[in-house]
Formats: sequence, C-alpha cells, structure tokens
Amino acid sequence: MKINMIKAIMLVLIISVTSGCSGNKKFVYNQDAMQKTKTVAVLIYAAPPTIEYRSDPTKVEEDSFLQSLVKAATANNGGQAATLAQASFIQTINDNKFVFKVLTREDMFTNAAYQKVASKYYNLTQVVEEEPEQSALEIAGDIFGFGKKEVPTSLPGVGAEGQPAYGLALDWSTAPSALIGTPEETAYIKESIQALGVDAALIINDWGYAFSCDACMGGTGTGSSSTAFLASLVNANGDVIMNMREWFVTTPTTAPMVGYIINPFQHESLFKGHGTRMATVFMDYYKESTAK
Repeated sequence: MKINMIKAIMLVLIISVTSGCSGNKKFVYNQDAMQKTKTVAVLIYAAPPTIEYRSDPTKVEEDSFLQSLVKAATANNGGQAATLAQASFIQTINDNKFVFKVLTREDMFTNAAYQKVASKYYNLTQVVEEEPEQSALEIAGDIFGFGKKEVPTSLPGVGAEGQPAYGLALDWSTAPSALIGTPEETAYIKESIQALGVDAALIINDWGYAFSCDACMGGTGTGSSSTAFLASLVNANGDVIMNMREWFVTTPTTAPMVGYIINPFQHESLFKGHGTRMATVFMDYYKESTAK
C-alpha cells in the first residue's frame, strides 16, 4: 500500500513536469538529405562532468549544501556515463533495425584513419588553460559589478572515452542544435565522416543527464536517470540535416537510492539503461515526427 501511494505521488509529479516541458520538444529535418543517410557514426556524446541527482533534468539547479554532498559522492563520473550510454544507445538503435545503421564503438576505433583523427582532436580538448591573472581593476569590477564581463558560450562537458567533446549548450530549451559551433568541432566532424566513410555524424548533447527518483520520498527509495537532450545529424559537407530536442524523467533501469545517493557500484547498469532509454525516445520521436 505504501509503495503504491509513493508511486501515485511520483506519477502526479511526473505529469506536472511533462505538462510544463512538452512545449520545449523540437524536431526539424531535411527530408531529402535524410533519405540519403544510411550509415551514421556517433562522433560526440557530451555529458556533464558529474552525473548527480536533479529534481528537474530541464534545469540547471544551484547547489544547496545537500546537493554539494551528493555531487561529492559521484564526482567526475561523466566520462564513464557518456561512454556506457553511447554504447547502449548504438546497440539499441541497431537491434531495432532503425532507418539508418550506426557504427559501434568497436567499428570506429578499429578504423586506423578515424583513430588518428579522434586522437588528434581528443588531445586538443584535454588541454587545460590556466586562468590569466586579473588586474586590480578587473578584481574590483567582479566585486562591484562594473566593467566588461566575458559571456560563456557553453557549459562544461565531457565526452565518451577516446572522443572529444566541446561542452554542453548554455540552455537546453533554446539551443538551436546539439553543436557548440567551434571551428575545431566542425573540423573533427567532417574529417571523421571522411575517415569512417559514413553518410552522417550523430552528435548527442546529453545536457540534463542526471540521476532521478523513480519512486522515493526524501531522496530515499528507487533511483533511475533522467535527461533533457539535444541530437543533431550532420552530413559530410558539415550541414545539419536533423535537429531533435527531447527529454525523459526515468528509465526502466533502477537502483536503490538513499539520501539522493546511488551506490557507485550500481552506476554502470544505470548508465547503460540511460543509453537504451535515450535510443527508444529518439526512435519514437523520430518516427512520430517523420510520419506527419
């Protein structure tokens, strides 16, 4: 009885989130270009550096003291999350005999030409630039709020193992595509498509990748994962031929959650389940939108 009541409460909450965010979904595509797309490679799978609990995957929340503790328990797991989700995403797409075939990670990394391209651009994204020293005037400007401030063009993000990532969109709800738009990103995509001999690249910007409560109270119960993501297909000319903005709040894969924390030894199954769920949502929305 207690579990059923908790699930009923969670269902109401999920419906509330759904009604508030459904307008942010988006799908646009070039029909002629898509019909020519038979083989695809997932060249970028960008995720937050740390996968942590979020009450709403469509928003970046300011850290409370509790959230800071939760984040500390899962710090820097984004690379593992991206790698496992990418692999299960690809497998699920191919298992369902989708409209295009997706190269597996093994397909990509046994290709010597792609290995060379990926290594070059991956190494470039691993360079950490030291922050320049601020002058007294700049420090005063930060404190008192005057002077020119540099506006960030993206949020921090990490990629799947061996592949570069160029950050996450500043705002999921308004971002035009999954691309960050840097020259290096464009060059990596075009060179990789040529090296792999595919028709297009799929870029996934897993902006809201987070742990979620499937059925819990006070952060204790059954945990899962959620996200608000962007996906774009780019052809060999560097032209974007499809953009998708979608989200989900839970997956069929779950694990016990205590105080908003999931045991790190159970992260792997959740990360794999996350990719499977994303593939299902991606395929369903793609088919629904192209059938109109």
